[in-house]
Amino acid sequence: PAVMCCASGKVQIPEIETPPEPLNGLIIGTDPDSNVFLESIRTFNSCFQMTSFGATETVFC
Repeated sequence: PAVMCCASGKVQIPEIETPPEPLNGLIIGTDPDSNVFLESIRTFNSCFQMTSFGATETVFC
């Protein structure tokens, strides 16, 4: 329910943009490889779980 999150509607969360092709086709099922992709998506996610997509600093200890 909206009461439990988003400050009772005071916080507006932007809609997610449509992914670029070919990713969108794989997700919505229009790509011939969609079945294999969707069956393996958890494996793909696991491969990237430790990957950083936005680091802007390098810290040397």
